[in-house]
Amino acid sequence: MSSGIMFQAGRTASAVVLTDHLTNQFGKSLLRHHFERNGKVKLLEHLPKVEISTVDAVMDSIGQHLLMGPLIDDLECTLFLNETSEDFLTSDHPVVLCNSLPGGRASDRKIGFASPGLIILYPISPRAILFLSDPKAYAVENQNGRTLLRREQDIVDLNLAQFGNAYENVYFSNAANVQRTLHQFRVQSDAIRVARPDVSETAFKAPDGRNGILLHMPGQTRRQPLPPAVQVRYSFRRRKQKEKNTLTRDIWRTSMVNERLISFQKRREKATRDAKMRAQESLVE
Repeated sequence: MSSGIMFQAGRTASAVVLTDHLTNQFGKSLLRHHFERNGKVKLLEHLPKVEISTVDAVMDSIGQHLLMGPLIDDLECTLFLNETSEDFLTSDHPVVLCNSLPGGRASDRKIGFASPGLIILYPISPRAILFLSDPKAYAVENQNGRTLLRREQDIVDLNLAQFGNAYENVYFSNAANVQRTLHQFRVQSDAIRVARPDVSETAFKAPDGRNGILLHMPGQTRRQPLPPAVQVRYSFRRRKQKEKNTLTRDIWRTSMVNERLISFQKRREKATRDAKMRAQESLVE
C-alpha cells in the first residue's frame, strides 16, 4: 500500500510544480550570490526574468517518492467510513500530508514523510478515506481497522484538506452532497489556499570562522482538525516527548532511505555522463 500512496503523491502536477519552485528559488539565490561575489552586476538585472526548472521532473518525482516508501511503512492505517449526508471529495493531488500535534508555532509541527506526528489523508471514494497516522503520536479508535464517521463537520474538515493541497481542481460525484464543504471553503479560502513560500536568507558563521549565508524555505504545515475517534497521546499533548531526535520518527529508517536516494542520484548522474559520451562519440564518427 505504501508504494501505491507514494506513487500517487509523486505523479501529480502539484508535485512537479513544488519541485520546480524549490529549484527556481534556490537556484536563483545561488546565482545572485555568485554574480555579486564576482562583480557581474549587469547580469543581476536579468535574474528576475530567469526561470529554472527540473528536466524530466515527473519521472524524477515519482522515482524519489517510490524510494521513500519505507518512511511510511510504520504508520497505522485506518479506513474512515462516511455515514453522513456530506460526501468525501478528492483533488488532482489527493495525498495530503498534515500534522495535528499541539504547538503554538508552526515549526513545532514538522511535516514530511519521516516527521513525528505525521498524518496522511487519501480519499478513495465518496464514502471512504484512508487515514494513516503516527501510532506513537495518535490513538485511533477502530474496529478491525475501520472507524465510522457520523458528524458532517468531520467530513468537511477532511475535505478542506483537499482544497489546500489541490493544484487546480477538486472532484466530487454529486455537487448536492458537498455543499457544506464548498460553502466553508468559500468562507476560508484565503487561509486554506496559501501561496508557496519564498527562500529566506540568514547570515551565519561557519565552524572555521568564515561568514556564510543559510538558505531556508519554510515548510507549509497543515494543522488538521481531528475527528473524536482520534486522540493525541499524552506524551505529545503535554510536550513530554523524550525522543532524542524530534525531526524523525525512526532514525534508522530515515538513514536507510537517504542512502537509497544518494545511490539513485549517483547512478542517474553516471547514466547521464555515459549518454553524453556516447553522443559525442557518435558525432566524431
